[in-house]
Amino acid sequence: MVAALLLAATLCVCLGFAPEESFDDRRSAIAREDDLNNGSTEGAPQQEVVNGWTTIAYLELLSEQQERSDNRRDGLLVVGLVGLATLLLTGQARPASRPPAA
Repeated sequence: MVAALLLAATLCVCLGFAPEESFDDRRSAIAREDDLNNGSTEGAPQQEVVNGWTTIAYLELLSEQQERSDNRRDGLLVVGLVGLATLLLTGQARPASRPPAA
């Protein structure tokens, strides 16, 4: 019974807190820009500069994703803690096993 409730809560958290937007377009744009910039480089120093630009673009994207992050991780943590507390509070104490009689 408790397991079914925890499973239902987990599904609600996963589906209810899913992010609404995708960053696939931004990732594709960064990759296209990187390809264009790589095509115009001549030598390692220029390649390092282009790699720096691409790294900055990806870090900006990651920062934006973190700012808009969904709350699934926090919700799943709460469900897990509630499940653990329920298990600890409702679990039956097992009697200590006795050594066999000689």
